[in-house]
Amino acid sequence: MRGIKPDAVSPTNPENIRGAKELISNNMEALGYLEVDDQPAFAEKMDLSLAQKRCPSFDKFLRETKKMILELENLSG
Repeated sequence: MRGIKPDAVSPTNPENIRGAKELISNNMEALGYLEVDDQPAFAEKMDLSLAQKRCPSFDKFLRETKKMILELENLSG
């Protein structure tokens, strides 16, 4: 997908990565990672459950967002 090398491996602890864009570029063929072009396609294929498991900050974001939505529903209910 989007030029990712077939032997590329997903990091098990993505929140510890420094230089994530460079890491993605190094795992791509040809031009490397171009955020404006590649990010929408990557986001579309993103496994949200896996991201939630591997990224505590993303998990917190989802929990807090759900909490805010429930509070808004209760206010308008």
